[in-house]
Amino acid sequence: MSLTRAALWLQSLGVFEREYAHRTAGSDERHAYLEPETFTAVTPLGDYQGMTDQVKMLRSPGGYRTVLLPRGAGRPEWLARP
Repeated sequence: MSLTRAALWLQSLGVFEREYAHRTAGSDERHAYLEPETFTAVTPLGDYQGMTDQVKMLRSPGGYRTVLLPRGAGRPEWLARP
């Protein structure tokens, strides 16, 4: 599910008062805009800088084993069973 699409859908329902949201956003420490967490990876396609997952789940490990590998670039290997 696209979280952006879900957020846009919620806004289309009129749940949020736009004027209040514009006044409140960035107005104090509780409503500050946070800088996104970023990472840099060296890939076969060159250096890549991206954003980490901005929503952290408590029980899921998160993260990817590889970043931007072209199709067929991975080494053939058997995946270990848990």
